[in-house]
Amino acid sequence: MVTDTDLLNVDQRHLKMIQLLGDSELQIPVIGVYCTHVVTDEINEVAAELLKAVVLFQRRLYARDPAKGAIKQRFVCGLKQTTKLMGKMSCIIMAPNIQKCYEPGGLDDAVEKTLQQAKLQEVPVVFALLLKKLGGLTHIKQNISCVGIINYQGAQKFRPLDLQPKKTRAI
Repeated sequence: MVTDTDLLNVDQRHLKMIQLLGDSELQIPVIGVYCTHVVTDEINEVAAELLKAVVLFQRRLYARDPAKGAIKQRFVCGLKQTTKLMGKMSCIIMAPNIQKCYEPGGLDDAVEKTLQQAKLQEVPVVFALLLKKLGGLTHIKQNISCVGIINYQGAQKFRPLDLQPKKTRAI
């Protein structure tokens, strides 16, 4: 059940975000309450390059040997698979514009569960790109809320820790 105070807190967080960014136009649609840092173009570019490299390596392996390609996954898409394989994750790239759903067992609960498990497992979570962009980069014709990167070997120049923002948002 959503109360007026919950909605007021979300609005206050959104206003503080606008104040942090100044009067410049926001490039990102509504930023989720769960975001822990400001999404910048630099973070988006590095995340996109990392994801392109990982997807390329995975597709190349699968084309060479489909059995090995299925066994040696480099990434998984979606909240359920990412949460399920959290112990193997090197990094999680999550979209900042996931729709709000205050119903019990809804999308907000799944996002919170994923973030809590990532914190327990000490897996870095990066908020970058948008739902549609994540889907496009992984060659899936749907919006994707998050991508869990299991193995980024071969793309070391885009280490997941390089994606971490220098300043975290204190809202």
